[in-house]
This record gives sequence, C-alpha cells and structure tokens, in this order.
Amino acid sequence: MKSIVLNSKPLDGSRTLQTTAAFNNDELCIYDMILSQKWNPEDPYVTPDEVVNFLKDAPSELTVRINSSGGEVGAAMAMYNRLLEHNGTVNTIVDGYAFSSAGWLALAGSNRQICNGGLFMMHNPYMYEEINSLASIDAAKNRWEAHRNAIVNIFTSRTSMKAEEVQNLMEATTYYGAQEAVDKGLFHSVRNAQPQNAMLNCLKVPTEALNKAIMPAAPDLSELRRRALNARRISANLT
Repeated sequence: MKSIVLNSKPLDGSRTLQTTAAFNNDELCIYDMILSQKWNPEDPYVTPDEVVNFLKDAPSELTVRINSSGGEVGAAMAMYNRLLEHNGTVNTIVDGYAFSSAGWLALAGSNRQICNGGLFMMHNPYMYEEINSLASIDAAKNRWEAHRNAIVNIFTSRTSMKAEEVQNLMEATTYYGAQEAVDKGLFHSVRNAQPQNAMLNCLKVPTEALNKAIMPAAPDLSELRRRALNARRISANLT
C-alpha cells in the first residue's frame, strides 16, 4: 500500500496534522486537473512528478483510472509518454470525464475501457499569448499548430482514425458517450455495461437440426377435458 498527503496543517510546537489517503500501488488515479506543478502542497492537482514517482514502484500490470477535465498540454504529454514507456501492461479506465488532455492521456493504455455513463471530449488546444507585433502573430500561429498537430499524432498513432478526421472532430469540440467512444475506436469496451443477453428466437436454426429434434407430442384435448370433469365431480361430492 502507498499513501499520499492530501492536506497538512501545522499545530503547536513541531506537530503537524496530516490527512492522508492510502491506495494500492497497482492503481493510479488521475482525478483532478493536470498541471505541471502544485502551487501549494495541499493543491489537489495531478502533476507529472507524481506520476513519475508512482511508476518507480509500480507493478508490471498497472491500472490508470481517470476522471478529469484535462489541463496543461505539456504536463499531460509527459504523463502520456511515461505511461507508454512503462515496462509492462497499462490498463486505462475512464470512471467519469476524460476531457481535453485527459482524453488523449487515456489512449496511453494498451487495454482501454470507459465506464457506462462516462464521457469523452476532444477539442483544439487553448493558447494564451501576448501579441504585440505581426511577427508575434505568426509565432503564436506556429506554436498553436505545433501543439494541435502533436495531439493529432497521438490519436492517429493509437487509433485507426485519420489526421483529417481528428482535426475536424477537434475543431468542432466533440463529445462522445461511452458506447460512441468505443464505436469510434477510442476504447476497447464499455465497463459496467448491461450484459448482452442472447435471444434464442432471433437465431436461425438449420433445417437439419429441426429435422433431428425430438418434438413433444401435442396434448390430447379430449383427455384433458375428461380429467377436468372428473375433478369437478370429485370436488362436488366432497362438498
């Protein structure tokens, strides 16, 4: 078992009150915004350093559970590549949201699931740039296109989607439900979905099988009537 400090509060003297959470070291949870660093120790954000530290003692088969609205492209890119380089199998499970960079981070898994009710979203990267000249406009455009193309490459390398399709979906800010995301090839299966029960009456039974089947004889209606009448007479005599 591992533990992380969720909150730390100094008390009198040298004592400190800490709130910790314990978890299995075969499961990594990315349950908040993805940022390059924490500004305060108690910040709930997930950073690349935390993922790197986790992977040091992680087993060969690792499960990453995701419920995040995304975050910084560079931070998510570092997490994505470190998970790809993990010496073993990485299973990714979307428990709730996989939006923006958290969406393509989930593609690092070789076995990918999205829970029933989960949501996936892909869009163009956001960029906040100081523009003070025509040259800075061109520089900002080049930076934005480089980030967009890097994300497109992740989708095309981990799915069967083509670059033009990915660009169009990102441009439109596209949301997918669980089954839609599976149908699109982003995930392999829907987790916690209702089982598909086979309906026998939908199957086409070969004629040869029908000919060999032993069919029960039709009931003798006259015999059933006779037994019913006898039962009524007996009942009448008892009362």
